[in-house]
Amino acid sequence: AFSMRHIGPMRDIAFRQPFGTHSNRTAFRQYSNLRTHIKENDVVMAPMETSWEIAGIIPCKVVGVRHSNPFMHDYFDRKAAVEGFFSILTSNEARFRILEEYSAKAVLIPEDYYHIAAELKNDLDTVFKDEYYHLFILD
Repeated sequence: AFSMRHIGPMRDIAFRQPFGTHSNRTAFRQYSNLRTHIKENDVVMAPMETSWEIAGIIPCKVVGVRHSNPFMHDYFDRKAAVEGFFSILTSNEARFRILEEYSAKAVLIPEDYYHIAAELKNDLDTVFKDEYYHLFILD
């Protein structure tokens, strides 16, 4: 159901975050820094809540998106793959199989999932890191 709590400034107030945290301007600023590392047709693995934003700012492809799409016949498979990838119970071996299945070229890990970044950094090189994200590029 729709709620005013999900609209930019209202979300910030409802969740007691600094004003503007979820504005378009903030998202654009955060993701624009990644443009030098993520190419136009690269497939990016990112959490569902991040995927739909990044695909709108950087002209890349993502494994899964937050909202279903009637033209995406495997939406629920993709959703399960993304959720599985970011599960703490998933092994790195299983994560790499998911990345291979969807031909992912990049993995974007928000700060909420830094435990996964810590596991992946042994197998992948971090090409970008700031207070919001770790970005890994696959060869």
